[in-house]
Amino acid sequence: MIHYAREASMTFLSDAATEADTRPGARSRDAWADYLLAFQELSALTTTSLSLRQTLNTIVLATTRLIGTHRASIALHESESEQRIAEQIGDDPASELVPPLRLHLSGRGGALAPGLQPAVVPDSTRPGRVDLAPAPGDDARAWIAAPLVSKGQSIGWLYALNDDPTQFSDEQVKLTTLLANQAAIAIENALVFEETEQRLRESNALFHVAQGFVENRSLDQLLQLIVDEAQRSVPSADKVVIHLLNGDRLEPQALSRNAPQLLPSSGMRAGSGIAGRALQEHATQYVPDTTRDVDFIERSSGIRSLVVAPLLIGSNVIGTLSADSHVQNAFNASGRRLLTLLANQAAVAIDKARLLDATLAEKRRIEAIINNMADGVMMLDRERRIVSVNPALAQMLNLSTDELAGMPLSMAPYPLDLFHPDSLLKLSRSEMSAGEVQTGEPLNKMLAVYTSPLSDSADQMLGHVLVVHDVTRERELDRMQSDFISTVSHELRTPLFSIRGFARLLLDGKVKDEPTRAEFLQIIHQQSEQLTKLVNDLLDLSRLDAGHAFELRLDAVDAAQVIRGVMAQMRALADEKHLSLETRLADRLPLVRADSRALAQVLINLVGNAIKFTPHGGRVNVNAQAKDGALSMWITRARAKPPAPAWDSSSVNASSRP
Repeated sequence: MIHYAREASMTFLSDAATEADTRPGARSRDAWADYLLAFQELSALTTTSLSLRQTLNTIVLATTRLIGTHRASIALHESESEQRIAEQIGDDPASELVPPLRLHLSGRGGALAPGLQPAVVPDSTRPGRVDLAPAPGDDARAWIAAPLVSKGQSIGWLYALNDDPTQFSDEQVKLTTLLANQAAIAIENALVFEETEQRLRESNALFHVAQGFVENRSLDQLLQLIVDEAQRSVPSADKVVIHLLNGDRLEPQALSRNAPQLLPSSGMRAGSGIAGRALQEHATQYVPDTTRDVDFIERSSGIRSLVVAPLLIGSNVIGTLSADSHVQNAFNASGRRLLTLLANQAAVAIDKARLLDATLAEKRRIEAIINNMADGVMMLDRERRIVSVNPALAQMLNLSTDELAGMPLSMAPYPLDLFHPDSLLKLSRSEMSAGEVQTGEPLNKMLAVYTSPLSDSADQMLGHVLVVHDVTRERELDRMQSDFISTVSHELRTPLFSIRGFARLLLDGKVKDEPTRAEFLQIIHQQSEQLTKLVNDLLDLSRLDAGHAFELRLDAVDAAQVIRGVMAQMRALADEKHLSLETRLADRLPLVRADSRALAQVLINLVGNAIKFTPHGGRVNVNAQAKDGALSMWITRARAKPPAPAWDSSSVNASSRP
């Protein structure tokens, strides 16, 4: 089609130039040569890649020169009934294009109607119908309007305009029609070129945003990247802003860097204005002229056109992406489409960031729990390599977490064998196991180890988790409890042995004299009292174990009487080992301030231990004296026939101040 139009045009100009020599008043051959050069310049537009505005500039300049009118203009149809007009006044190349005017034509034209011909208006002031008037505000008196036809459809009109009434020649009408044919091809090429550039800008913008996803940028960085790419790819935008919903308000989150103002510090109510309409309808809203939209709320001066795209995650709205301009009708369909795509990308970025934040928060929570556990925790992968160790286990083993991470379990440099061969076999079978191991020096600890397999939601084996509990103290407490029971049994057995022995003597009738019988009965009574005291002591220990304080009942106590009472209780135990149990008390021992029951229990423990560890036939002495306001008591023991007496002593000090 391009070749045909160009050939037809060149034939017309050649015939017109030939006719110029024979027709009176016709243009000179030199003038036609100039027109031929201008026409060739216009024809070259069909094979070059210029922007639409550059193409329109060239067309109106060439039309003005070739047709010889004061000026020319072009009206184009677009799918949304938008038009762009470029106009050149006269033939002055230095003059600028007037701002684009709007022709209210409908649609993109449609198929060329039969009989559609150029319209010629010699004088618009004459009564009668005026066809295809130029844009409102144009004061032209005469014009030729030739249709711009591409692929059988009208895409607009080419106007040759004069400010005075003009009788246009057939030659001018034909030439305007040929120029319109060439211009239609050039404009179609420019539109394709412009669309290609827009698509390329869209692809670059989406690529850069996707690259930001791959680089795992933070949410703030991604949102900033999106608004910057939006402004770079839609140059007509003065600024691009992303708002996020926070309750019932839209709070600003990102502003394009080249914006003429700073990011607003306060948000806006979510249900108001154009943004509220976009949120409610879940669709991009375009306001080509803000002065004509009743929903528009002016929050900053100078906004004349506005695009607001909702940020959607599924059916949930989380915010908006908006672009504005100080120029009316500044955003074409391609720009609005790109802003909508970038809004979708922003929604995905926010959703991804929120999921990542939730995942990281959960990960940090689990790590905090594991790292603050008193028990040790070790994670193993499927090959039984150590993945991680919490601080508690590292402290138990006296190693750092770095020394253990990444090592096979069998080569871990800790001084104990956490797993016996049976345990390792259970690990390979993904079974649970538990056991205790005793470490050697220098740790010297008892550890309880529990293992459990780890699986994902698809029941795929991931590894194992080990929980290690230091039971050294528990085992020590078990030992102490055993010793305590042994000691209590011994303490209970001493008075019971005395009671049983003296009661047996009385029952067998071996004690005939009444004073001795009375003494034995007194001892039995004292020993029963001692049993009562021991039971009370156990109750006191139980109260201490429950956190209750042990209360001493302090009073003025006769220490000599307490010592003699203890000796009477312990005599039967000493006689059993044929020991000599003696007291060496100073005269006139003073009263002391003490708990008589607790003091007696201390003496019983000391005398009992002395009897227990003194060989048969030995001697145990209980000594007491007052000095410098204090009462000192000590216990000595000696072997039966030592080559040289070997003494061992234990002592108790008490204040003599009542």
